[in-house]
Amino acid sequence: MEVTLKDIARECNVSFSTVSKALKNSSEISQKTIDLVNKTAKRMGYHTNAAARALRINKTYSIGVIFEDITGSGLQHQYFAKIFDSINVHANKSGYNITFLSHTSSQSYLAQAKYRRCDGVIIVSTNFYREDVQELISSNIPLSMLDYKDNFNHSSIMSDNRTGIRVLTEKIIQNGHKRIAFIHGEE
Repeated sequence: MEVTLKDIARECNVSFSTVSKALKNSSEISQKTIDLVNKTAKRMGYHTNAAARALRINKTYSIGVIFEDITGSGLQHQYFAKIFDSINVHANKSGYNITFLSHTSSQSYLAQAKYRRCDGVIIVSTNFYREDVQELISSNIPLSMLDYKDNFNHSSIMSDNRTGIRVLTEKIIQNGHKRIAFIHGEE
């Protein structure tokens, strides 16, 4: 059985609102009461109800991620795996969870983001010119995108592939290699 704020209030002999404020370390509540409520909540095994919290503050602490992988590598993709890990680590440090949005014919990215009540969306890899992607980009949902700039001033991170290839090639040549092949799996 899930422990509620009402259960903690009953156990501490205080009001529901006192428990709520104490768990938020409100300055309206004495430190003695805050300590009592926190100790009781821990002893009883209380955990914040994310769904109730989302309804109350109109924020889910959820970030949608769009990644369309044409190579079939999925989350093990050589390039994107580190990006996913970084997104997840930084999101979690800030109290957010990530959820992947998928391309389906029945529900657009915008509809999925709204349905899942995402606080924002990160677009890692997709065809940015597709109609459903443009619909999301032109919406009011906060976005951050990899390797795409739009006209809506969303946050964009641009790769510098030309400089990377130039530096890599120069390094190979400096090491005495003369016959250099470039092999890649994506068109």
